[in-house]
Amino acid sequence: MVARWLDADEPFFREYKEWSGERRRSLGRAARLRDLWDLRADRLPPVLTVVGSKGKGTAATYAAATLTAAGLRTGLVTSPPFRTNRERVRVDGVAVDDVAYRRMADELAEALGELGPVQSDGGYLSPTGSFTISGVRHLLRSQVDVIVLEEGLGGASDEVSLFSPQVVAVTAVFEEHLGVIGENLLEIAADLLGVITPETRTVLSVPQEPEVWAALLARAGDHGADVGLVDGFAEPGFPTPPGLSRMNAMLGTSAGRAMATLCGAPAGPDQDQEQEQNQDQDPRDVVPLPISLPGRLSVHHDGPRTWVVDAPVNEHGVTAALEWFRRVLGTPRVVLLCMPDVKDVEGSLRALDGHTVVAVRAGESYLHFSGDRWPIPLLPATEAFDLADRVEGDVLALGTMSFVGEVLEHLDVPCDVLYPAPPDGGHQARLPFLGGAAG
Repeated sequence: MVARWLDADEPFFREYKEWSGERRRSLGRAARLRDLWDLRADRLPPVLTVVGSKGKGTAATYAAATLTAAGLRTGLVTSPPFRTNRERVRVDGVAVDDVAYRRMADELAEALGELGPVQSDGGYLSPTGSFTISGVRHLLRSQVDVIVLEEGLGGASDEVSLFSPQVVAVTAVFEEHLGVIGENLLEIAADLLGVITPETRTVLSVPQEPEVWAALLARAGDHGADVGLVDGFAEPGFPTPPGLSRMNAMLGTSAGRAMATLCGAPAGPDQDQEQEQNQDQDPRDVVPLPISLPGRLSVHHDGPRTWVVDAPVNEHGVTAALEWFRRVLGTPRVVLLCMPDVKDVEGSLRALDGHTVVAVRAGESYLHFSGDRWPIPLLPATEAFDLADRVEGDVLALGTMSFVGEVLEHLDVPCDVLYPAPPDGGHQARLPFLGGAAG
């Protein structure tokens, strides 16, 4: 789940690890924590929520970077992290520091005692729920102007549904997490789209399967929300990540612009240093600050080797990553592939046919790897890294975000800062803060 554990992580995972009854999370228990901390809607800044089956982290990061560029102090909660759980909660792209994270952990530990026995709520407070709610509380205390939330696992069934969003961004929805948030595509879509509420003003989406698109239109229509399609055909006018992440970056930017417009925020200074500042720029034209996005076809140099790291979930994603690698670097000397049973193992291996593949296990505390699905032995991540470090040539590392985090830890890639500070080190527009400091 994370490459490096911190002492302060314990409260966030306590109930998940200790609950000995039926292993299911309790949204009701999460709601009780929200109410205990008085995180009611009229105290919170506007919320932008990102849901979907893949690409949510990219969309959420670009939405946040766009809002920061528009002059708004922006909070971001994402899941999962890269190297440490501090990275789940950020202000203007920067992860909370050790002191703030310890405070969050101590406050949560105290609150768990006040909630009483897990049995009273029929399930545990999930780690993602703990981070979402604790993150919102920290961001409220940090006096952010707007909050961007990435769902952890689901929409209506996820703790992000406890905070009604004004803007919803929907990445591609497909049959991911079957049997967890739905038994088929329509059930999965219904759960994810459940975050759309009467408070939602705008819903933006990438192209979807016809039945998903119909469900999106119906849900948005029922609540009077405007719907926009981000198809990726237009030139974005700003740097985007390569491969399949490009569309999600454009989606996040469009969602950030929509939120900035709803907030009535004038855009921040023009980001071209050769031009004069333009305080009158329309928020609909603002571009995100330059982003460093590890694990999305990110390139890292380690001595004589170049590593490319990506997080595909199926044959299509693996093929796209391999094609990009070939165009830029040629043929990888070795491919590290980490695909648990819930991902497209067979399709991923088909896409890599003819290449030297090392099968990797990672995140085994909550992911399963059936050896009979692999024609080659599965190695622990540490052994796979040792092998890759001995080859002469470039490395392509593909797999879950848990595995990506371990790769980034192995390469010591900085992950605390996703984008630079706002121009001039400040914010050009501030919304009135809704409510006093939490706690």
